[in-house]
Amino acid sequence: MTKGRGSPAIQRRGPFSCSKPTLPVRWISPVALVLLWQLASSTGVLAPEKLASPLTVAQSAAELIADGQLIDAFLVSLGRVFFAFLIGGTVGVVLGLVSGLSRWGETLRIHRSRCCGRSRTSA
Repeated sequence: MTKGRGSPAIQRRGPFSCSKPTLPVRWISPVALVLLWQLASSTGVLAPEKLASPLTVAQSAAELIADGQLIDAFLVSLGRVFFAFLIGGTVGVVLGLVSGLSRWGETLRIHRSRCCGRSRTSA
């Protein structure tokens, strides 16, 4: 089967071709890890004080969801993440503007490039 100037036709592979693992194959490692974790917890190899078993974690999560505490804690954590992102983004933009628009920032960039062994053009 040829196409064009005698070159073989290119066959497109589907999403479940041999080159990519299928969806169930991708789940083998995480599932095996959780099963090993449960086995280590059940046999006493893993102390509950160090790391709770997956079943204990699931039971606690179910209780917290039923209580409504998990949603509240999640929203508090989400607010902290947003606030930290806002602070980090603001600091990054301010430092970027200082570095790019002021002589002081230019001086710091030149000093850093000399100190770290880079040329001025690559800084």
